[in-house]
Amino acid sequence: MPEYNARIELDSRDFDEFAVDVLTDVVDEFSGTVARAVHGGRVELLFTVPADTLRMAAITAMSVALTTGHQIYAAEVLPTDEFHRRIDAVRVPELVSVPEAAEMLAVSRQAVLAQVQSGKLPATKVGDTWAIPRAAVTTHGEQIARRFEGLAVPVGPVSTLGQVIDEDAIDVHRPALPVFNERNELVGVATARRENDGWHVHGRLRQFTPGEYGVVPQIEHEQVSYEGDLRRTTRGILSSVTVVSSTDREPTFPQARITVSDRRTHLDLSSLDLPKMVSYP
Repeated sequence: MPEYNARIELDSRDFDEFAVDVLTDVVDEFSGTVARAVHGGRVELLFTVPADTLRMAAITAMSVALTTGHQIYAAEVLPTDEFHRRIDAVRVPELVSVPEAAEMLAVSRQAVLAQVQSGKLPATKVGDTWAIPRAAVTTHGEQIARRFEGLAVPVGPVSTLGQVIDEDAIDVHRPALPVFNERNELVGVATARRENDGWHVHGRLRQFTPGEYGVVPQIEHEQVSYEGDLRRTTRGILSSVTVVSSTDREPTFPQARITVSDRRTHLDLSSLDLPKMVSYP
């Protein structure tokens, strides 16, 4: 009877020792193994099934996967010869260890393990250790950011430009605010909170080294009134923040600053509620 090889990704990233043992018991009789998918970090089952046709092989493979109690995220079933031919044709990616990944990312070994176990950094268990594709570490490194905090919208005092923001003028309608650089590139995410001296922001930021920077808040639906030469903001919505990269340049009103710390973190921009761009032919 012909044999087929199945690669089934489960809709799960639970890769602790007990979970792997349970899954291994399921695929063991099919000469199978349990791994973590390189893309997405989901649990992956690799095993062989005998069947008369591809259709029957696919049905059997998915039935085996469903006995794990997990839903199937993706499935691939191929004749065994073709399966191995494709594996041989694919260049094996360069792998690095957890300590090597930690050195590349300038973070602790524990931080790398946390990213692996959460599925944010793809890896495969080899014995008692993890093997991580070097390319994945490089891509992940581009998402490493630094924490920042500071005052973005001071209220009350008049600026040197003859402007003032009323105490109750500003609202924040988004739980997560986008942070841009001077080239209007998205470089971080922030949350805002009201304190005595105004609206403070804190969050995560990439492309900026530790230090103090000016910030320019973007105020939408701004309502203003004029009292002689004084421009008074009476209502507006804080929609985003722009970081001024030059530390010796003062931002436009309100003149406020943030401090970028040396604490590294992972930047996830998926929480931002940004308008979706739609293009047409």
